[in-house]
Amino acid sequence: PQQIEQVAKEQGFEISGKQIWAYDGCDGNPETPFDLKICLPIKATNKSLNHNTFQIETLDAMEVKTAIHKGDWSGIGAVYCTLMNELASNNLRPTGKTREVYEVVDFQNPNNCITEVQVEYI
Repeated sequence: PQQIEQVAKEQGFEISGKQIWAYDGCDGNPETPFDLKICLPIKATNKSLNHNTFQIETLDAMEVKTAIHKGDWSGIGAVYCTLMNELASNNLRPTGKTREVYEVVDFQNPNNCITEVQVEYI
């Protein structure tokens, strides 16, 4: 994630939001493979990115249930359980796509971290 931000700044892109981790194919089983995109929102531009590893793309809009997790990421699983229970009680199905928006990242004191968890549903 730090390298993405460094490349964006070096190439003159304007960062316009918090880091997002976008997961696809999550089913709650830790053994199931899934895709992960580590994203950094930038201001819309016609400028091209010149890099072998990173690319510019637009994330699809999603209909989501969302919750805020405050504290160490080791406890974030409870937020997912709460969201899944809310979906089930409203007869909604998760699609396997989730996002985590890292509002506050504090490696020195993880209890200060604030993460918005988003679970897409149909």
